[in-house]
Amino acid sequence: MNIYLVQHGEALSKEENIKRPLSEKGKDVVEKLANACAAYRVSPKQIYHSTKLRAKQTAEILGHQLGISLSEKAGLEPLDPVRPVYDEINSMESDVMIAGHLPFLERLVSLMLTGSEKNRPVLFQQGGLVCLTKDEENMWSIVWTVFPAQPWI
Repeated sequence: MNIYLVQHGEALSKEENIKRPLSEKGKDVVEKLANACAAYRVSPKQIYHSTKLRAKQTAEILGHQLGISLSEKAGLEPLDPVRPVYDEINSMESDVMIAGHLPFLERLVSLMLTGSEKNRPVLFQQGGLVCLTKDEENMWSIVWTVFPAQPWI
């Protein structure tokens, strides 16, 4: 099973727009990410996103390009506890993508890889993706990443 964790694209500041939608740069980076995912045949069964507009817009761009349905999901806000999501992920059998926020995503990856939320094995970037896989022994590993700073995205 694979899980794809995506940090939302760059958003406007609160001063520019209180709802903090994606900026034009943020939309462009997520479009490039979506194209890369399509080229590599990334095909989760579902894309979950938080209630925040920037995560929803990120999920919409990815879902449109990949032909995957979206679901708003409680418990994915920046400061939400990660254990409930971790437990749910571990019980899943099909691939899923989560469009979310920091520090939530960093804490979730840390728990998946090290057993503790306090480590920081991955430095996410806005509009970046980390793919993890679970083996037969229920151990998680990073398979690959895509970050905007990489020249091929």
